[in-house]
This record gives sequence, structure tokens and C-alpha cells, in this order.
Amino acid sequence: MEYESEGRELERLFIAWPKLPETTKAAILVLAGVREAPGPGRRTTYRRVVKGATPEWVAVALNLLKDSKGYMSDREIARRVGVSHTLLGRHPVYQRAKRVYVQPVRKVVKRRQ
Repeated sequence: MEYESEGRELERLFIAWPKLPETTKAAILVLAGVREAPGPGRRTTYRRVVKGATPEWVAVALNLLKDSKGYMSDREIARRVGVSHTLLGRHPVYQRAKRVYVQPVRKVVKRRQ
């Protein structure tokens, strides 16, 4: 009886295999003993900054924001600077600069008479 249920589980796995993310496939192969567990890979680390100090990437991000006149997305600026887009978007200096450079477009609306 156990073999029948395992066979069904394998069939379900074969059907779902192409749709699975690469990390899930790798984990399944490691757990099944087919592949060796990967060693330590490249990890993104950020140097901690002393409280109150401005990180060096902020100046570069502000220059990119100014040069693009506010039209470059936060994700693109973060990618070019080499930090996370959430880290960039939450930084108070960057938030203030973005409010200055990105002015909302006023819409002209005709009033009905």
C-alpha cells in the first residue's frame, strides 16, 4: 500500500517539476540525496554605519536622482548604487531629496459652465 501512495506522489512531483522555482528543485534534490548541499555562496552584506553618519552610497544616489531629474526609478538607482531598493527608499535624506526633485504634475481641468 505504501508503494502506491509513493508512486502517486512521484507522479505529482513530475507534473509540478517544471513549474517549481530553482531553489525548491535544489532543495528537493539535496533532501533526496541526489545532489550535494551547496557550500557558502555569495551573500550581500552591507557595512554598518555609525548612528548619525551618512552612508557613502547616499551621495551617489542623490547625484543619480538629480541627473535624471527624478525620472529614474528607485529600483534602478538602487541597482546602480548597489543597495536594496527598500534601504534606499527608507533613507530620510533620500526621501527629502526625492520630494524636492520630483514635483507632481498639475493637471489642467476645464470647468463646466
